[in-house]
Amino acid sequence: MNEVKWGIIGSGRIANKFADSIKLVQNARLIACSSKDASKALDFKNIHELEFSYGNYEEMLLNPSIDAVYIATTHNFHYENALLCIKYNKHILCEKAFTVNAIQAREIFDKAKEKNLFVMEGMWTRFLPVTSWLKEQVKNGQIGEPLKVFAQFGVNFPYDPDSRAFNINLAGGGLLDLGIYAISFVCNILGTHPVEVSGDVVMGKTGVDEKASINLVYADKKAANINYSLMEDYENTASVYGTTGKVTVDNLSTPTKGILENTQGVLEFENKNSNGFEYEIQEATNLILKGETQSQVISANDTISMLEICDSLRKQWNFKYPEEK
Repeated sequence: MNEVKWGIIGSGRIANKFADSIKLVQNARLIACSSKDASKALDFKNIHELEFSYGNYEEMLLNPSIDAVYIATTHNFHYENALLCIKYNKHILCEKAFTVNAIQAREIFDKAKEKNLFVMEGMWTRFLPVTSWLKEQVKNGQIGEPLKVFAQFGVNFPYDPDSRAFNINLAGGGLLDLGIYAISFVCNILGTHPVEVSGDVVMGKTGVDEKASINLVYADKKAANINYSLMEDYENTASVYGTTGKVTVDNLSTPTKGILENTQGVLEFENKNSNGFEYEIQEATNLILKGETQSQVISANDTISMLEICDSLRKQWNFKYPEEK
């Protein structure tokens, strides 16, 4: 195989972004889309000039031409969508948050491993050039020993109880929508296994978390503070403080500039992405062609461990999604 042929489950905003981005990726081609609404799938097919559209996910997965699937549905459907892809032997790139909890994620990775299938969480910020640059500065000791990370992500969503953000039946709430970006940023720098996880939360009238402040403490006395909100617009920056300097990204969710400040002065790195999704799609495509089953940029352990942090927080908050009850 010298090309990966992709299909999409879902036809919303994120699916459209994937369809636009894959045109920038080598050795990858989007050939099919599926939606529970056949007319939406057909519109998607026509807009993006695909070969196939389906009003049923399983019908698409029966297509032997499709090698891999991008899951672009809401969080609450990722688990069942991924298991269906594995049933039909399709490699998987799944939009974040990967699943609603770590138990679901572990099962998906275990079942995929049995069939030697590639699975990766679509935490697209992990693959952006600015993120890679920042991690390299920390790894090379440009700020000394990293000790503290601050990350914030706040968006003032228009209140709609039926929307993806606020509907508990769609696994809504800030943690899996916004907070997971900050948790990923922290874990990418300090590691995935804090020894203490705590947080204060504001729960909304639809039963989901609308804002929170989270503290992660590590065994080596490193720590992180995370703030997220569905109710306010934050600056959405993230910074890593070390013993001899700090490094900052201009935007946690769509970073285009990194700034390093240390004893040598100030260094800036800038990369304005044409889209951003192309980097994660290229990673998945390359690894599928190599016969790999995981990415080292965001591994199964990374995904599961981040969800374990989320599970720990929700347990403290007595917050469960309907499918967990």
